[in-house]
Amino acid sequence: SESYISLLESGHRQPSRSVIMQIGQLFIPDGNEERFDKLLITAGYTPLNTERYLAKKSLISTYEEILEEDPDNFKPLISLIFALIKNGDYEKAQEKIEVSLTRYKDSVELQSLVASLQVAKGNFKEGIIIQESALQQYRLRLESVRVSEMESNLLLNLGVIYFMVGYNHIDKQILADRNSKAKKAEKERMEAFKNLQKAKNCYDEALKLTPNDLYIQDELARVHFNLAYLGHGMSSNHLWENSIQSFRTIVCADDKAMIGHQALLEATAFLAHSYNKNHQF
Repeated sequence: SESYISLLESGHRQPSRSVIMQIGQLFIPDGNEERFDKLLITAGYTPLNTERYLAKKSLISTYEEILEEDPDNFKPLISLIFALIKNGDYEKAQEKIEVSLTRYKDSVELQSLVASLQVAKGNFKEGIIIQESALQQYRLRLESVRVSEMESNLLLNLGVIYFMVGYNHIDKQILADRNSKAKKAEKERMEAFKNLQKAKNCYDEALKLTPNDLYIQDELARVHFNLAYLGHGMSSNHLWENSIQSFRTIVCADDKAMIGHQALLEATAFLAHSYNKNHQF
């Protein structure tokens, strides 16, 4: 119907897998599995041949493939940029950002790009300020023109920055422990916990808007794992249980292939480690 099409265009509804398969049968009458896989992936679903797909796809290459098909799609672009930053490929991330700054005109999207540029340069505080500004500016728009997926993506990006800040403090905590600087280590642990909690809050908000987004669920699971790692004694038991449940959601998801081969391997290892830490041998 016209209203259903409108909901699809606005991002408030996603076509079901069965609808995508029916479309595929119309446009791919020869049943070519690779073409079917590409259609399903583009629509956000697991391909027919998951093992073949997982064997050769990384999260970064998946984003790049989507952008080849749809170069004006902002979500995979900003996700690719943050994936490159987290992978340590700062130079390539900056190149993507600088090229994209000439393509996008929307002020919110531009602010997100500038925020990611600051993060790529290691300026986390500035990146947080700019990303929070982008989110606040977007929320001032009329509800009729706002899209849940866009607001969710802005929250995801903000959460990723907070996570990176938290992880940076964990590195400093480990270094302080090695140098027997107990007070310094505790200070860094508390800063890490605080920033990871902020990341968790961002992901929780984002999942209220897009509850089936597996990328956000994966980021949230990693936050739960690190919060549990930072916890003390018996108080950390429930944190490890949160980590277990979060990673179970990932590895048991029908569309788990979407997060990429490496991320799925890591999720499985994190799940096993969480069981071990919670004495569920």
